[in-house]
Amino acid sequence: SFETLNKFSKGGKSYLRLQQKYSGLKIFEEHVIMVTNKNGVPEFADGNVWRGFSSDLPSLSPRISSREALRFAKSINDSTSKHLSRDSIFRNESAELEIYIDNSKKAHLAYVVDFFKDAPLGGKPSRPIVVIDAMTAEILEQWEGLNHFDASGPGGNLKTGKYFYGRDFSPLAVTDDCVMENARVVTVNLNQGTSSQNAGYKFLCPEND
Repeated sequence: SFETLNKFSKGGKSYLRLQQKYSGLKIFEEHVIMVTNKNGVPEFADGNVWRGFSSDLPSLSPRISSREALRFAKSINDSTSKHLSRDSIFRNESAELEIYIDNSKKAHLAYVVDFFKDAPLGGKPSRPIVVIDAMTAEILEQWEGLNHFDASGPGGNLKTGKYFYGRDFSPLAVTDDCVMENARVVTVNLNQGTSSQNAGYKFLCPEND
């Protein structure tokens, strides 16, 4: 199933950003951009559509709780796990149960854990994001969220027309110096070619024009 995250209309067409779900759970970072005509008939769609999870996910009942996942994520991101409250200050904590697809295209029932931490006197801010398997407690992926921030810029192609991230759709997730790279994808400039060895495309912050 799909949930509409963003929708806007332009030139008689509707543009939608859809979040794919499986049995009511979000599929982590999997979105589809769809364009429909004035009658609501789809004309174009871009993105992955995932099916056939039953072999990877025989059960959707997690073996660890969200509280346990959050506690575990904190412990691996703190110098002394036995004294978390003394060693770090935590806030904005969340642990959401989702479907995570790894690099081998295997689906996992997983918690996406996100929190902000700092030293008691400040000066060491961090925003760890940790994906933890809800059945085995294995760490599937983790990264530092403070190294990335939201930017704006145009998107689209000849079929969809032009739209704008940060206005029509959610912002672009880029590095702190506006390189189009995050934990899951890198965008490069092919310069009208078919392959590239270049690093991620960089633009002048905060808007890619």
